[in-house]
Amino acid sequence: MPPAVVAVAAFAVAAVAVSACGEQPGPADADRYSAELRPLNDSGVDGRARLVREGEHLMVTIEADGLEPDQIHQQGVHGFVEDERGAECPAGDEARLTDEEGENVYGPRLRALQPFPTVGSNGRLAYRLTFTVDPDQLDPLKNRALVLRGGSGGEGTYRPDLPVACGRLTPGREGGREVSGR
Repeated sequence: MPPAVVAVAAFAVAAVAVSACGEQPGPADADRYSAELRPLNDSGVDGRARLVREGEHLMVTIEADGLEPDQIHQQGVHGFVEDERGAECPAGDEARLTDEEGENVYGPRLRALQPFPTVGSNGRLAYRLTFTVDPDQLDPLKNRALVLRGGSGGEGTYRPDLPVACGRLTPGREGGREVSGR
């Protein structure tokens, strides 16, 4: 077989293999963060979030289960801007707090991740969107938390502002550079 045919065949096989792998890792110089979302206010919500930032672009992927079905659920990046204090997430499903109380723990909302999705009848959220952001507003991401809202908290009445899950953003290395100080 001529070398040109072999090269084209090898390229075609590689292209099929890459496309079959699903989500692409993104640029090697992107900053990557993840968060394990844990329940608040007896919500039973859990999940994970991945954030990839390259310059002014922030790609957010959130997968969560246990959300109130057929409702809009807010999500946002929280943290403190006035000092180096890092956002924290209360531990356990029994952690009960209003949004105002939560701001003392995980900080005020720095960026709403809009449009907010409506969760289907299965209570599962699969969210992926890319935003244009001001890096100075969100940095350092390692000191931030992702908060999901919208639940009844065992009271029977849906409250769109009730915190239902929280996860602290931690630097990751999924095919990109190691994130340290940002």
